[in-house]
Amino acid sequence: MGNLGLSELLVIFIVALLVIGPKRLPEVARALGEAVRSFQDAMNPVRSARNQRLNRSREDKLRGTAKKASVQSEPIERGERIREG
Repeated sequence: MGNLGLSELLVIFIVALLVIGPKRLPEVARALGEAVRSFQDAMNPVRSARNQRLNRSREDKLRGTAKKASVQSEPIERGERIREG
């Protein structure tokens, strides 16, 4: 969510209290909370699948880089200086 400070939350609460009224405010807030929770629960599998794809992609990229590095490098004997360029 965004960066809401205490003053912004207070203004939202006061506006909601004026628009909805003190009697219905708790039930509206409860329904809104349940809707947000339901949305988050529905998004969890999507997030999980996205994270798995990203992790797989990163692992494949690392494997490719490691494989390329192992093919390009030559074994260095003890005491031999590393050649540059």
